Amino acid sequence: MGTQTSLTIISLSKLLKNPEIDKEQIQCSLSSFCPVYDHDDIRNFLEKSAIIQEEQKISRTYLWLDNESLYVKELKVLGLFAIALKVFTFAPGTPENKRKRITKNPNSDTNNLCAAYLIGQIARSTDTPKGSGYALMQRALMKIKEAQSIIGGSFVYLDCHNYEKIKSSYQKSGFKFLQEKQDGSGDIQMWLHL
Repeated sequence: MGTQTSLTIISLSKLLKNPEIDKEQIQCSLSSFCPVYDHDDIRNFLEKSAIIQEEQKISRTYLWLDNESLYVKELKVLGLFAIALKVFTFAPGTPENKRKRITKNPNSDTNNLCAAYLIGQIARSTDTPKGSGYALMQRALMKIKEAQSIIGGSFVYLDCHNYEKIKSSYQKSGFKFLQEKQDGSGDIQMWLHL
């Protein structure tokens, strides 16, 4: 595909409201997305949850679309990110000083829960050049900072498969290890202070 110099990011909500594009066409584009790191959670989200969560206002998904496909309304998805505001719960045993540092709340009785932004999904397609994932993450963080300036929230987190290559790509954007995910999956959670 060559080098992609700019990201054309469009919200899934905007696409769903476009009378010239029907929902089935959008779903087909989402289902045909081929991520660099092909994990079931990305595919399941795109095939089963993205549109539903968008319509129910649970999360917001943003799509990086190929400019040429926009003109012919084929909607080739080159990347995506989904964000939501959540109540984050620290795992039992998370040191109090770590919770205080992250939440900026010195009260140990109330700093085990806090409002945080979740990057629920983020992925680029196999048709994108190296470095595109970093640019996509920067766009996701820009959207989160816009929301933060309006409604608050102190940090962003994401769930991550515990693979060194994936963790190091998030570390390039400033994310740090936070805790093991509490669902027994072996995945971890990483965080970034806004």
